[in-house]
Amino acid sequence: MPVARKTLLIVAAVIFVVTGGTALAYHIWWQTKGAEVVSTLGEGSRFGTDKDVQACVTEAVLRVKRSSSLIGFTDQIKNELFLDECLKVAAPVTGFCVGVPSKSDAATSAAWREQMGGKYGLEGTLRQGLVTEIQGFCEANASQH
Repeated sequence: MPVARKTLLIVAAVIFVVTGGTALAYHIWWQTKGAEVVSTLGEGSRFGTDKDVQACVTEAVLRVKRSSSLIGFTDQIKNELFLDECLKVAAPVTGFCVGVPSKSDAATSAAWREQMGGKYGLEGTLRQGLVTEIQGFCEANASQH
């Protein structure tokens, strides 16, 4: 068998195994944690109804900090869903999105996320996911105007 064909078969097998493993991991996670995530849907909307967007961010940060020091994937999903829902229904704050870079501006975006992570006392990639939610909100809000 030619080397090129062997290489192609090996690459295809690796892709198949990685894809299958990822699908299996997601399925197991959903079976064990999915109900927990679904049960928290709506919390952000209820909280944000009579608050402003900054109150949503403050509460989301507090929720992250109340979680264990080793925040897990499920906790992060719940916190990001909370913030996303909350921001959508909360009252706007003038200047909230000023200086928030587009997610597509990779260099500026990374520096901004690091800066906001420091501002809110969030460390690590999972915890900084909250500031990514702020970016998404500001991008969506800018495109509506």
